[in-house]
Amino acid sequence: MDLITAKVHKEVEIMKTAITVYNNSMIVTRSETTIVPGVIAWTYLVHAHLEAQSVDPIYRNTDGTDVLIDGKPKYWELTYCLAGLRQL
Repeated sequence: MDLITAKVHKEVEIMKTAITVYNNSMIVTRSETTIVPGVIAWTYLVHAHLEAQSVDPIYRNTDGTDVLIDGKPKYWELTYCLAGLRQL
């Protein structure tokens, strides 16, 4: 499985979790608890789409190197991704 397909599969699983939480009547804060995984799922989906378009959704330093957090690249947030999609 390639990286883009893996991200899409991950997105589907996260969104299924969000829907499961929302449909659980025992949870009082269903809406709030659904929003966070929903945003994460959409972010994975948009990252996969951008990578399929040969856009690397990673923040870069002025010298072109990746911005790192705990030694891992910092990926764009959903709002930054959506702004980038408008420019494509």
